[in-house]
Amino acid sequence: MLRSSLVLVLFGVLFGCATPESVVRTAIEAAESGDHATYEACFTARSRPMIRAVRSAQEPSLTSGLGRATELHELPGGGLISGRRVVRATDGERQMQLVLQGEAGAWRIDLIDTERRASSAGARP
Repeated sequence: MLRSSLVLVLFGVLFGCATPESVVRTAIEAAESGDHATYEACFTARSRPMIRAVRSAQEPSLTSGLGRATELHELPGGGLISGRRVVRATDGERQMQLVLQGEAGAWRIDLIDTERRASSAGARP
């Protein structure tokens, strides 16, 4: 019991109080309000150049079209040790699975792993 409590405290220190779902929600709200800095901060460092490229090309963002009514659900798996979580975002008929990684003490959406997950899911029969 003490050991699991210590793991949870350590997890809280490493990844702050933000949950994977709250990071996705923040990204959606920042995209809606045009807050580029906050939106970009929700992504891993290796994803940010892609975010900037998309913005400079004036294409819709990864989370565009997902509104505040979007239902967010963290999928099972990942575990504390892996530092990775998957959040399913559903808005009506639209659904996407976003991969989040622990980076610099916070959860961040990773576009490369999100795309890799989507590609491998599409390749399955």
